[in-house]
Amino acid sequence: MQLTYPAIITEMPEKYHARIPDLAGCEAEASTLIDVMEELKDAFRSWIEVELEDDIMEFPPVTPIDSFELKENEFVRSVSITIKFTYGWDE
Repeated sequence: MQLTYPAIITEMPEKYHARIPDLAGCEAEASTLIDVMEELKDAFRSWIEVELEDDIMEFPPVTPIDSFELKENEFVRSVSITIKFTYGWDE
C-alpha cells in the first residue's frame, strides 16, 4: 500500500522544519532539505505503524495541496511511503 500526503516545509536559518498537517504530530527538523525529507519519511512511517498497531485502518483524508495558505518561507512537497503487509502481520 502506498500512502502520499502533502508536507509543509519551512526554511529557517540553518535548518528546515517539515510537517504533515493531516497527521497530528508528524514533524521533523534537519539542516538540509534532503535530510529533513528523509526524517519526515521516518516520522510518517512511524505514525502509520502506530495507527496499524491500534487496529486503525482508516487514515485521515488528504488535504489538497492548493488549499494550504503558506508563509513566505514555506513550500509544499508530497511525501510518500510504501507499507508492505506480510502474512501474519496482524497476529
